[in-house]
Amino acid sequence: MQKSKLIARLRLLEKTELRLFEKFIETDYFNKDQKVVDLYKYLKKYFPTFESKKVEKNYILKKVFPTWGSSGIKKMSYVASDLNNLLDTFFINRELKKDEKQQQKLLLEAYDSRGGDWFFTNLA
Repeated sequence: MQKSKLIARLRLLEKTELRLFEKFIETDYFNKDQKVVDLYKYLKKYFPTFESKKVEKNYILKKVFPTWGSSGIKKMSYVASDLNNLLDTFFINRELKKDEKQQQKLLLEAYDSRGGDWFFTNLA
């Protein structure tokens, strides 16, 4: 798993973002699967290098998902995919938070698509 897309993405997190990302994935609005949180909490112990035998797929499977048995690798790949998608969403949110003009543009688009663009102009 050390050369996986998930590990490569996790390496992109800044140390200060580790806890923020954990809170993000623990939020029911973004994630309802505790297995995703479990996988992240396990992997973050090896941040930023992830240079341990304990980050290999079979080892993670035994430690994090011991009841999954022989179908576990496939199931774990689905969990990893969900975690990848959440990382993408987290990065988008972090960048969007920095750009107030883009936020306003998206808000206008949201109101406009719902027929409420008049409301947006009344906010100013």
